Amino acid sequence: METPDTIIVSFPRSGLNWIRYCTELLTGLPTPGPKVLVGGGKDQPFAFNRTHCVTGVVWANPGNYAWDSVFDEKGNCKYKKVILLLRNFYENFAGRDGGEDISRMVIYATNIQFYHAFPGEKMMVYYEELIKGPKHMVRILDFLGFHYDISDFDYEANQLKSLELYKSRRGIDTDANADSPNPNGENLNDTTKSMLNSVLVSQLGPLFRYYLGKYSQ
Repeated sequence: METPDTIIVSFPRSGLNWIRYCTELLTGLPTPGPKVLVGGGKDQPFAFNRTHCVTGVVWANPGNYAWDSVFDEKGNCKYKKVILLLRNFYENFAGRDGGEDISRMVIYATNIQFYHAFPGEKMMVYYEELIKGPKHMVRILDFLGFHYDISDFDYEANQLKSLELYKSRRGIDTDANADSPNPNGENLNDTTKSMLNSVLVSQLGPLFRYYLGKYSQ
């Protein structure tokens, strides 16, 4: 099957499920995931590829697209276009039961570094803006180059359907999943927030304020 020319880079629990849902529903194309959500046949090419970590990870199962590297064997990027989906890193960290491993937040920083240096066509989307209304989903679909009709698309109703799909697949409380509009990063204590800031500042330097200043305490 032909490899898509666009990769969506997003740390776990950043809201990719919502992009997958809308893309499948509005274009009829499948998206990479444990299963097709609402549309697209198995014999059709994916609308895009996705990864949680641009460099790949050694502990992921072989062929796990969710952790696939964006680079080929020669170290060249396999994609012509990149979308970076960012969410408040406090919420990314707190979204997993018991909290994320702080050392894995280096992946969050590595994704930003890759995006910043990427020389081709690229787009950055913040999760918090994505869920407010169709404006940024339209930007994504236009960037992907698809034809679609969003005139009868009920954004709020479909958000709820997307959440239920995510809940049924993961067996978790809807309010705790990555696409929920209910924040959980506010439950982190100041010490943990300070540690997260320190890790990301040490990795990103001046890029921290440029990309993540809106989130820092």
